[in-house]
Amino acid sequence: MPKANQDDITTPQTKRRQLFGAGAALLLLAPDAAGSTKAAELDGDLLTLCAEYGIAAAERETLDDGIVLATTGEREDYYTRCLDYALGRCNTLRDRVTAISSRTLQGVKAKATVLRDELDMMHATEIEGGDAEPEIALAWSLVNDILGRA
Repeated sequence: MPKANQDDITTPQTKRRQLFGAGAALLLLAPDAAGSTKAAELDGDLLTLCAEYGIAAAERETLDDGIVLATTGEREDYYTRCLDYALGRCNTLRDRVTAISSRTLQGVKAKATVLRDELDMMHATEIEGGDAEPEIALAWSLVNDILGRA
């Protein structure tokens, strides 16, 4: 095998790495390029569950805010029961989302949105304070990378 010039950055090893990198990028980007029609076909159930989770999570947040505003015991009990139901709904949907493999970039992003909400709900104080366990911080960082958030 001929020796590559040290100034030449296109050595056989570099070309292989570029090829593998391009292949990995194509695997990730090709499903996205297929469009939402293909995503709906391949990840329709997952996308629907993630959308339902988003609605349930918004209801959970509204109810959580309502508990803070509730001043009477009866009203607080009502909000607590509703919040418990909403939390149960979110947990059920989260478990169903977890059980389904994503096949497209849209599916990965939808799952990442669910994970981001779960991390935010369970670990927001630790994440914001920089005190999160390393695996939580890594998951938070990865989710934000996937979703294009800082």
